[in-house]
Amino acid sequence: MINLQMLLALGGGLLAAAQALLIVLQGNILCLNDGCEIVEKLTKVPPIAFNVVGSLFFMSVFLALWQGARGVRGWLNLARILLLAGMAVEGVLIGFQYYVAQVFCSYCLTVFSIILLLNLLMGWRQLLSGLTVTVSVLMAFSGLQFVPHLQAGEVALESGVYGRLENTQSSTARYLFFSSSCPHCEDVIATIDDDFVCSLDFNPVDELQKSPINSLTLRQTYSPELNRTFLKNLEMPEIPVLVVKAPEEVRVLKGKQAIVAYFDSNCRKKKVPEEVVSGLSGTSVQNGTSPVLPFITPAPADETCSVDVDCEEDPLAGTAEDATKAE
Repeated sequence: MINLQMLLALGGGLLAAAQALLIVLQGNILCLNDGCEIVEKLTKVPPIAFNVVGSLFFMSVFLALWQGARGVRGWLNLARILLLAGMAVEGVLIGFQYYVAQVFCSYCLTVFSIILLLNLLMGWRQLLSGLTVTVSVLMAFSGLQFVPHLQAGEVALESGVYGRLENTQSSTARYLFFSSSCPHCEDVIATIDDDFVCSLDFNPVDELQKSPINSLTLRQTYSPELNRTFLKNLEMPEIPVLVVKAPEEVRVLKGKQAIVAYFDSNCRKKKVPEEVVSGLSGTSVQNGTSPVLPFITPAPADETCSVDVDCEEDPLAGTAEDATKAE
């Protein structure tokens, strides 16, 4: 007789099989957030392999539970071992999402919930053993230091794009990190007019209610959280930030003055001579294949906003007005 445990195992197997079928037919899985796509891009194992193995795992648990319910000796012990192995694997995946990808996949969490429930239905001792295995794996992850790799940075850049301004095609990619509540970001975006000839990707650090520029080609999904994490990995708590990724180097500019200077020098039909703006654009350059983008020389405090704090009003504006009144 089929019980709740068997139904859960069978449901998990069918869910993973359905996801594998979706990958074959549509090229992607069904997921409630964009974390699944981000995690997929950061792993070397193709998602269809994950789902095929997952389906085989759940069907093996179902078979072991079914045989155990019929009284065949040893099968329930096999089910317990499989479920402990499942908790260990899920511990690795959760640790990877938290410490490396820094975003959670809703489908992965669903699978973990099914395995957790299966362990619970096997008894409290089984659940405690499973949680011990998972916590041990997470503790091992917490003792490691993960340095953001350039490939992960590229994934973050692309997955965080809200929209793209299509202009001149070139091998140089440009990503503008900004906030809808940052006046300095608005000043930078205001300079993007009909004279602007560069293609530019827009990577907001918050949820946008409307497009900053009407001519953007919008992406179906984007991750503000991933954009914030990318800046955090660069040790940049302030915006606006412009990342210029050329074949031979990666340049990072922070602050209104530096970014506008770069635009004037490189993205105008009538370009400002480089020597005029070279002293304004504090940049950081990456040559070769170094995996980490270096720290940038900070921009003046009055031309940036904090990533984590709304900056609707310029904090120095009131001070300047008060000083004028005092005089």
